[in-house]
Amino acid sequence: MTPALGTDAQAVLQLAVSRRRRLSLRPEPTFHEFASEWLDGLRSEGLSENTLKDYTWQLCNHLLPFFARHHLSEIAIAEVDRYRQEKVREGGVSAVSINRTITRLAQILEVAVERELIDRNPARGKRRRLKERRPERTWLDRAEQIAALLEAGDSPDGRGWFRTSDLSRVRRALSH
Repeated sequence: MTPALGTDAQAVLQLAVSRRRRLSLRPEPTFHEFASEWLDGLRSEGLSENTLKDYTWQLCNHLLPFFARHHLSEIAIAEVDRYRQEKVREGGVSAVSINRTITRLAQILEVAVERELIDRNPARGKRRRLKERRPERTWLDRAEQIAALLEAGDSPDGRGWFRTSDLSRVRRALSH
């Protein structure tokens, strides 16, 4: 090994050791602490009020009850999978909603990776998500259905334009 190469390798090793010491001096935050800090940071970025409400709802009602006391390094792929399975067992929440909370978890943990608090993001990847069922489509294939649609399209002002609420009522009526 040449002296220059040895010096470079030694410098890299020194950086790694000093980084590890620096990280070990800081207490590792819990998910609750880190997620709260993350959300506070988003508030200052000017996100819409509805987005902030949605993120807060996902955190308070889903992610924090499960992950709040976990230190960031304790959240492994197996723990994310356990969260997903528990949400399915609880029921009352669609696959789409569960997947959105896992996306939020991945978003939060990605910031932890960027800040070098964890080495990798265990919530990232399609395997963490549930398979989402596509909604059944309603087809107009009988004369009565078409007549109901045309009847629903008649408006009091005589213009005959469909309103979204009219179409929703027709769709519900036809599916029963």
